[in-house]
Amino acid sequence: MKSPLFYDFKRSFLKPAILIILVLFILAGLINAFYILIHISPISTENLNFIAMMHSSTLVGVVFNNNGDPIAGARVCIINGTKVIASTVTNTSGIFELKCVGEILKVTYHGLVREHVLYPGSFLAGNAIPLENTSELWYFNVEGVTTFFSPIFNTVLNSSSIMNNFTPVWVIITQFGNHLIVLTSDNANITIQYKYGHSLLTRTLLVKGLHPETINYTIKAKYFELIVNGHTLSTGSECAIYPYTYLGNKMISIYPSILTLFYFAYPFTAVYLGYSLFSNPKSKGSLEFLLARPLTKANLYFNRFIANLLTILASSTLVNTVAMLVILLYTGVLIPYNIVVLNTLSVFIFISTFLGLCYMGGGLSRSSALSVGIPVSAYFIFLSLLTLSLDTSKYSWIIYLTPYSFVYFTGNSLFQGYYSLSLSLPLTLISSILLILTPTLIGYIFFKERDF
Repeated sequence: MKSPLFYDFKRSFLKPAILIILVLFILAGLINAFYILIHISPISTENLNFIAMMHSSTLVGVVFNNNGDPIAGARVCIINGTKVIASTVTNTSGIFELKCVGEILKVTYHGLVREHVLYPGSFLAGNAIPLENTSELWYFNVEGVTTFFSPIFNTVLNSSSIMNNFTPVWVIITQFGNHLIVLTSDNANITIQYKYGHSLLTRTLLVKGLHPETINYTIKAKYFELIVNGHTLSTGSECAIYPYTYLGNKMISIYPSILTLFYFAYPFTAVYLGYSLFSNPKSKGSLEFLLARPLTKANLYFNRFIANLLTILASSTLVNTVAMLVILLYTGVLIPYNIVVLNTLSVFIFISTFLGLCYMGGGLSRSSALSVGIPVSAYFIFLSLLTLSLDTSKYSWIIYLTPYSFVYFTGNSLFQGYYSLSLSLPLTLISSILLILTPTLIGYIFFKERDF
């Protein structure tokens, strides 16, 4: 004979309402992917990049893919008008060198093409494409150390115009994936220094002039200091450092905005699940039949609640993995698993909070109205509390009273400084668990003590 407990759990998990939710979250995952793909330029999906530097009549550079891996066998040409005046192919390290002065630098590989204008009279030309605006070239002087950052750095760094007898050093630096790529005009001692969490991290590089270096190293923060031959350059604003590859970072930066579009619907997902599986059957007296069998109120209540939690977990996983797989098929870039896991947990915790409120409403009253009213009202209360915590630093702790704390913690974990709030992981986890369990247990206490 089948266990009534197992029978009720199986029926709870395989109801049409569950299948509808899963299908809707698959569609949401497709919408996520579509939204991201239409918000990146077509050139961003092409897997060819380079940085280069011209010193006198020598042009040196390195060609690499979106993961920062060097590309061997890429053809590099210098063009005047329509005529190729010099050409070469990259070596096994992706490096090329041409001794010639021309108008256009052109890199081709397997049908992909990158071009960059070699400005007359300039000492260097650099490019790290795909980029939105390849015409931005920034030059600065810092106590005699002249530094060039290609559009990799989108804003001018804090600089000083004091000139002295120091020899200028031109520097191009970028990061794609876990590869840090550096090219300098002369031998340079470079120290990268930044804060990550509560730690101060540093990395020192000895770079040979006009010799591109590709190093396995990940800068984990947007903002950092660059010390070149003892002179400090503070970036002061966001730099294009791409620990998840250029294209990966481009897509990931869009991802939170599309997820937030669905947050208004998540409470109604919880209400639909809790109402169809618990509150509505309870108000109609359908649960009395099950209680006539060897099934306790605790079995019935938590059976259905756990079935709903598993549905929410499956749905949260689907909305992220479907988006990840579509993006992978289209661009060839795999969204890192830690991003998928953290975003999945964010969605799961957020919806589960409202599920607990729905069950509390169902346990408090025979009528199913409270199971809808409480979570919907709580949604607007949480929004108000979130606004208060963001507007005033004095009340930033209030975010721990809402299910948004893990959402914001996730954003800051993936991107240092993505949100202005600095959240504690222990407090975030404790508040998230309490927001789910407290209303759930209150609902059970009233459900256990009261007759139908």
